[in-house]
Amino acid sequence: MGENEFSQAPSGGWLIRDSVSETNSIKAGSPKRRVGILMLMVLAGLLLAVVKLADIQVIDAEKNIELVKKHIRTEDLIGHRGAILDTQFSPLAQSTDMGQIAVNPKLVLEVERTARLLAPVLGHSEKWLRERLTKPFKEDVLLSPLVELTVVEEVKSLKLPGLIFRIVQGRQHPSGNIASGLIGRVNPEQEPYSGLEVQFNDVLEGESGTSKSYRSQGVKRIDLPNGQLDYRAEKSGDDLVLALHAPTQWLTEKVLKDAVEKSGAKKGTVVVMEVETGNVLAVAGVVRDSLSNKVENANYLMAYVDTYEPGSVNKPFTVAAALETNRISADQVFDVPQTYLFSDKLFREPYFSSTGSLSVPEILAKSSNIGTIQIAEALGRDLLHQYLSRLGFGSYSGESDVQSFPAESRGILRHPRDWDGTGLATIAFGQGISVTSIQLAAAYNTIANGGVYLTPRLVRGTLGSNGFEPEEFVVGKRVLSAETATEIQKMLTGVVLNGTGKRAAVNGYAVAGKTGTAQKTRTGGFGYSDYAYTSTFAGFVPADSPAITIVVTLDEPVEYMAGLVAAPIFSDIARQVLQTQRIPPSDIG
Repeated sequence: MGENEFSQAPSGGWLIRDSVSETNSIKAGSPKRRVGILMLMVLAGLLLAVVKLADIQVIDAEKNIELVKKHIRTEDLIGHRGAILDTQFSPLAQSTDMGQIAVNPKLVLEVERTARLLAPVLGHSEKWLRERLTKPFKEDVLLSPLVELTVVEEVKSLKLPGLIFRIVQGRQHPSGNIASGLIGRVNPEQEPYSGLEVQFNDVLEGESGTSKSYRSQGVKRIDLPNGQLDYRAEKSGDDLVLALHAPTQWLTEKVLKDAVEKSGAKKGTVVVMEVETGNVLAVAGVVRDSLSNKVENANYLMAYVDTYEPGSVNKPFTVAAALETNRISADQVFDVPQTYLFSDKLFREPYFSSTGSLSVPEILAKSSNIGTIQIAEALGRDLLHQYLSRLGFGSYSGESDVQSFPAESRGILRHPRDWDGTGLATIAFGQGISVTSIQLAAAYNTIANGGVYLTPRLVRGTLGSNGFEPEEFVVGKRVLSAETATEIQKMLTGVVLNGTGKRAAVNGYAVAGKTGTAQKTRTGGFGYSDYAYTSTFAGFVPADSPAITIVVTLDEPVEYMAGLVAAPIFSDIARQVLQTQRIPPSDIG
């Protein structure tokens, strides 16, 4: 149509449109064109923004996450290990915040200067430090696993590059080294490896927590608890409350250590029990170092682990079983010869024992082996075994034959069918049977407690967020009648008044007890030694109203007669315990 275009009008006529002039008018900058261009520019800008955002959020995401991580600080919150307390809630072992110092050798600038400055503070030689400051391929070399926080601050003040500081738990023993074999130990990582620390780890062990905080450049730290980043509160372990009485433990260890040093013994053990409860107030064990000859606390609980033949301290149980079963009477008299043939073996009376007509109390007071054999013959092997078993021999000291302590020994009490021909005779006076000191203490405590056996109790309970929760008290079991127990109490009082136990006497108090001097078996277990003995005194005080049971045992003292070496230790400890426990004097003695 040339330069003009025709279109039909709505009315049905024809309109003539000047296409050239319309085009010219748009080119001249009409508003429509300007709007279109603007919209295109806006769309282009939005597209660029989306691409840039995608670049930040997707393409460069890992880089930005790493940048954020650099400003997040994670701290371990220490859940402190519970304390071990004595019966009066005094701490024997407790955890506290301590410092740990390490080094990143790659960041140390001046090795010689660093070693020189650290040596007097950390107590290491400069040579030792230089070796660690220059370890290749290491970024965390431990210098001091546990130091006081004051030491950490002192080292920090030196401003030495490359040092690493941490807050860790340290186990302290405020009462010193007392009861170390019982309490046990933990390593620098607070992992227990001995004693009650192991046995009650599930009670003592705390739970660590985590706290994360954000710190941007130039901005103060902001803690983000309650899960906003990652926050887990720490939880301290519960405290373990023992039956042990720290002052009694301390004096017992001191007396025993002095006695072992003076007697030349290889080692010694003492158990102190409360008669009415079975609470173990003290349990001491010391050993002589074979090289230095120094006597120190044993690093294990000797009273529960070490076994020995009891010797004559076993005789009262033979007599008690015979009385209980009416095989003999308390006033019965035996004709005791100098020698006695039993099952084809000839037994001889020791030189210090009396012979002739001896009553049952005199047989114990004079510690007559042959008199005891005669009583055992009347009793029989089955009944003897039965009563020794009921008194706890041949079993763990815990309730239902459960170990009361790690590595506790049962001792040896064979079944009667396994006894040899002389088994009845020898076991009756304390050979051919092996016991622990805690077994012996529990058995003597049974006599003191009117014939009722109580499980020796090391732990009273736990102390936590809900307060003190006592251990369930186990009701004792009757082993002997009250009448039999009273008869044996009287006989053991006579041992101290008129027999082999005179040096166990305590001024103002009636004492009941028995000596035991037992030959040790030879190395390899064949026969008995002529010069190595175990010396024991076991008894209770006051005899007329028993409150404390004590067992003392020395291994191979030079002067081995128990009445001379073990009985005086009993007397010394008993005297002091009676004072500290404020137990009134006896009506007699």
